[in-house]
Amino acid sequence: MIFKMDLFLKVVILFCFSVNLWCKENVNVYTYHDKPPYYISEKGKGIYFSYTELLNKKQNDYKFLVKFLPRIRINTLLEKNGLDGIIIGVNPIWFKDKDKTKYYWTNGFLKDEDVVVSSITRPFEYTGPDSAKGKIWGTVRGLYYFGLEELSQKKEITKEETATELQNLEKLNFNRIDFTVMSRSTLDYYERIKHWRKNFAISKVPHDIFERHVLIPKNKQKLYEFMKPL
Repeated sequence: MIFKMDLFLKVVILFCFSVNLWCKENVNVYTYHDKPPYYISEKGKGIYFSYTELLNKKQNDYKFLVKFLPRIRINTLLEKNGLDGIIIGVNPIWFKDKDKTKYYWTNGFLKDEDVVVSSITRPFEYTGPDSAKGKIWGTVRGLYYFGLEELSQKKEITKEETATELQNLEKLNFNRIDFTVMSRSTLDYYERIKHWRKNFAISKVPHDIFERHVLIPKNKQKLYEFMKPL
């Protein structure tokens, strides 16, 4: 009888644990930053994956899943209030929400900076958007960099778009562009794995210094209340 009761309790505990897993609400954690060290898709690793792993360990109500989604698609879904998830690694200014009224925002979880990179053979010292006039700027399609984008629209700078930051660094190696802008962490990653430590010059003045946050749509208040103190 004791044996049967012990077995019964084990079955009940296992059942409750299984139900808890089944009942977790999936939360898509979108990023449009298809670049290391934030998102390394082929390995399922990176800062964003580590962040969501911590979120999953902190609670039992949600299962956070990292997914890539192009910025253009994200913009469309936000405009239609149809985004079925949250956006990681972004800043209110990038979404025209400086006052944080259009969306919910977590506290910043990572301080970062966008550096101006040029070839060591043709170093470019950036002092502001006007210093880039007349130059060829390599950038990733769909990303927005204040000041530079406005120069491009006025034809005061030549913008060449690629799919990745790596492609822009390769173009710098062949002097096909004058400079590019990217996160310092991404530059450090590629310099390390490609052995390019001596290939590039970094301007003393960065394009921007900022914090990365998580954007949460207004229709996900309960989720925001969980993430707000993080």
